[in-house]
Amino acid sequence: MSPLTKAFVVLVTVLSVLLVALVIPFVAKTGTLTDEISALESQLLVANSAADNARAESTRLLAVQSAGNAELEAAVNTLRGENLRLSQQLATATAGQQQATNELAKASATKTIMAQSGDRLTELVQNRTEALSAAQGELVTVKTQNAQLVQQNNELDAQVNTLTASLRLMKERLAGAVGGSSSSYTGGGSGRVADSGKAVRGNVSDVESTNGITLIQINVGANDGMHPGSKVLIYRGSDIYVATAVVDTVDGNVSVARVNQANDSIRAGDSVLAGVSF
Repeated sequence: MSPLTKAFVVLVTVLSVLLVALVIPFVAKTGTLTDEISALESQLLVANSAADNARAESTRLLAVQSAGNAELEAAVNTLRGENLRLSQQLATATAGQQQATNELAKASATKTIMAQSGDRLTELVQNRTEALSAAQGELVTVKTQNAQLVQQNNELDAQVNTLTASLRLMKERLAGAVGGSSSSYTGGGSGRVADSGKAVRGNVSDVESTNGITLIQINVGANDGMHPGSKVLIYRGSDIYVATAVVDTVDGNVSVARVNQANDSIRAGDSVLAGVSF
């Protein structure tokens, strides 16, 4: 055998030994690697399952997120609409507030003017009141003076009437004294009618006063020449004037007259004169 062959054989032997030394650990490690591969495959399966579950959960979450986004978008749109409505209301309220402020300013100015006018009006009213009070005082004075004048005039009229009646009584008595008993009739119901234009004498037989109206009953009537509308003079004694009256109703021997002016209270028995001008 040649040295080269021997060397080759020795090399191959060494290599074989080395290869065996290497193969044995490799084979040992191959079993371990197989187990590790199996474990890794199992882990890969678990990871894939977990990944699938994660994908499904992710899909579900995406769906939930999409629905939530839709609801959120709807809520946002609602909030935007509400915000717009509130903005419009705020603008309206602001305009109303400004208008109210303007109206308040006008009202304040008007109030100031009215206050000034009220003061002026109060002054005018006070002046008018004072003038009216003075005028009323003057009117009261004038009315008092007028009432006094009316009273004096009434008293003078009464005195004139009394004097006139007394004068007529005196003239009548004088005429009776001159003309005799044929110029008058004293009543008594004899049925004889007094001549036209002749005086009729009688007496008050009764007096009645109601509601300020005084009625007298006279003991002469139609048979004595009395008739409705006849004026009657009532006197007392010889020449004391008492009152005047106008005949309302007439019976045969009785008349009723209404007193229209009195100087004294009328009594039953007072004398009555009718048929003369007075």
